[in-house]
Amino acid sequence: MMLRRSVVYILVGTVILSSLFILNFKLNILNNPVEAGLISISFFGVIAIFMFSLSPNLLSSTRKIGSIDKVIFYISIVIYTLISIGLIHNYGTDDQEYIMEAVSYFLKGENPYSGFYSPTNVEPTYTIYGTVVHTFVYPPLAFLIYLPMALLLLLTKLPLYYTNVVNILFQDALVFLIFRAGLKREDPIATLPVIFLFIIADVEIPGFSGVSASVWGTFLAISYLYDGKKSGIALALADSFNQISWLITPFLLLYKYKTSGETFLTNVKWFLGSLATIFLPFILWSPESFLHIFTTDMNTIPVGFTGMTLLNFTGVLEVEPWYFTIMMIAIGLFSLYLYYKAFKSLRETLWIYPMLIMWFSWRTLTEYFMIWPMLMFLSVFRLYDFSTMQTNLPKIRIPKKEIGTIFLLLFTVAGSLGALAHSQYVAQDPLKIVSVNLDNKNNPIYSLNITVENVGKSSTNITLVRVSVPDHLNMVWNYTPDHSIRPGSNLTIEAYTDQHNLEINGSCITVQVYSSYYMSEYKLNLTSINMSASNIS
Repeated sequence: MMLRRSVVYILVGTVILSSLFILNFKLNILNNPVEAGLISISFFGVIAIFMFSLSPNLLSSTRKIGSIDKVIFYISIVIYTLISIGLIHNYGTDDQEYIMEAVSYFLKGENPYSGFYSPTNVEPTYTIYGTVVHTFVYPPLAFLIYLPMALLLLLTKLPLYYTNVVNILFQDALVFLIFRAGLKREDPIATLPVIFLFIIADVEIPGFSGVSASVWGTFLAISYLYDGKKSGIALALADSFNQISWLITPFLLLYKYKTSGETFLTNVKWFLGSLATIFLPFILWSPESFLHIFTTDMNTIPVGFTGMTLLNFTGVLEVEPWYFTIMMIAIGLFSLYLYYKAFKSLRETLWIYPMLIMWFSWRTLTEYFMIWPMLMFLSVFRLYDFSTMQTNLPKIRIPKKEIGTIFLLLFTVAGSLGALAHSQYVAQDPLKIVSVNLDNKNNPIYSLNITVENVGKSSTNITLVRVSVPDHLNMVWNYTPDHSIRPGSNLTIEAYTDQHNLEINGSCITVQVYSSYYMSEYKLNLTSINMSASNIS
């Protein structure tokens, strides 16, 4: 046990140390000396972790988990919290700025779902029609939970972007819940979840404090860990905060139905009651405006770091948007059926299914996926009793033939519909980029001349121009003129940006021109003397 404890501690310390180096590498240390200093000083916390891993008796001669593992955990939490708060300089994400605009409307007595939104401090969410999302698309708790912090900041005249502290504290709370669940197993493995704090920070830098997934993740953890009233209320809070938690709701309710016994009805009663208490006032305030929460990603530009949407907007496999919706529904229903039929064997796999469903989503941002592996620790701690080296694993009993038949049917339908969606997209895509030329070959690049041909059968308009470099996939540029293109004719437009953070300093750029959700792509290699290019349409 002590060998495993030391190995785990060294692993935790190494991950934290590596994360500190990555944070300083991504942070402009000359422009942020205080934050860089804070990260550097955190080095001594890592040294303390290494010291305890190599000499546990410094804390307790009996080497109990209560006196060693807790210290390692709290050192890690303090390092993460201080660094995270120190790195808050803005909202970090457009979501957080939309939320603060909703808070502002609510404090003025106006309906947040009827307001006009226009983020100015971070890049907004664009639609495929070239406009910005001007509505609030999240459930009510998404802004209500920040009200106390926002009022405190207004009273103290501090910037509202410090409401990001709420996200950081919820991240701490989530990791603490997981740690406490593991602590009961009396094994140093309980300290491992803290490494996710630093992994997430590295992945999401510089805006990780503006990612609010930790809030609904914490509520889901509480709902999973408890039964009855607490579980129902927590699940309702998660569903009232973000739509992503809706994906896990049927699986978690099925889990509670199978494991909670008589308390399940109490769970459902408090779940529905709490949900109605939060939703109904805003539904009655403006039913039509409230419907925005059910159309959250409709018409937004595809953005992703994994999933089918990555194949779509990179030109590898372009399909009609309806295919994403059908596949999410189909995979969701099949996953729920599989979970129900093989519950005894797959009881603790409930966290995996939202990841499978989201893989087929139109937008697949990192926060859609990073929270689920953390929650899996809760299931691991229930499966294994480390103190007695016993497992609570059920026997494998899966109706293989029945599930295999349905899976084969799903695979066949998905493949057939995919071929249809792709052929329709290719047949109806009206755009083809003929050429892309630079106004000048000096860095930074802030203007391009793009010649586009209409290969369709009817007139079409350009709705969006997206210019990207390998590490920045969401650079929307302005363009002129905005004329209709007749079939078989060309139009040369000037795409440009007046924002320094969207200028190009790189060796390769990708230009995408949209007409609604149809897109043509063109790649430029700027390192070549002749500016060689490849066209994907």
